[in-house]
Amino acid sequence: VIIVGDHKQLPPTVLSPKAAEQGLGVSLFERMMEAGVPSTLLGVQYRAHPLLSEFPSARFYAGAVQSGVKPDDRPQLTPPFPPGKGAAGHPPLVFFHDGSSKEEPGDSGKSYTNEGQATLVARIVTSLVKSHDVQPSSIGCISFYAAQVSLIKSLLHQPNEGMMAVQVASVDGFQGQEKDVIVISTVRSNSGGNIGFLKDPRRLNVAITRAKRLLVVVGNKATLTAGGCPHWKAWMEYLEDKGWVLPVPKLEQ
Repeated sequence: VIIVGDHKQLPPTVLSPKAAEQGLGVSLFERMMEAGVPSTLLGVQYRAHPLLSEFPSARFYAGAVQSGVKPDDRPQLTPPFPPGKGAAGHPPLVFFHDGSSKEEPGDSGKSYTNEGQATLVARIVTSLVKSHDVQPSSIGCISFYAAQVSLIKSLLHQPNEGMMAVQVASVDGFQGQEKDVIVISTVRSNSGGNIGFLKDPRRLNVAITRAKRLLVVVGNKATLTAGGCPHWKAWMEYLEDKGWVLPVPKLEQ
């Protein structure tokens, strides 16, 4: 029997609280890894620009995942917002710090929305398409909450049928997929550093490893840094060191 998987990414969803309490939230694959069953790492990634795979490899795989992709294989895009400070052209990753837009509970009370972030995501995608660098079908929008996914769809798809080809899904729904461009809304934005299930580092790993050429993230860096997850904190520090954390750009509506 050969099992292929990655216990550093999201496992199957367990809907039953009782099952989760009994430990069934831990996948068979993870149990086998923890038990020391012989394993082999497939240590070369062929998806992302090398700079996009740099942090995930170092943080989640102890630097063991190497890039089989050269920068020239993933040509730079020229999105309609300024490059990071000191950057030679546009880097393949940018984090827009939005400290003013606040999260709101979704209609179900179990999810969250952030209208400011959703609006910015829609404008970023629209601007990218207008710049003619990418087609709608090569763009994916990811959020951590179902209510935010619905909100982004309503802002992006309903006003413009040409944007229907842009895939909008949750992190869980996007696992195993890839797009040239990924735009992420992290949603959570509060003074208490409450980030809910974003604390699960596997969600961060999945979210930031879907893009091939360009990853754009919209979030509140203060909330994410204070959220109690060392992986988010380390990623924010990494982005700051690279000069890839920028203020919210002014884009056409």
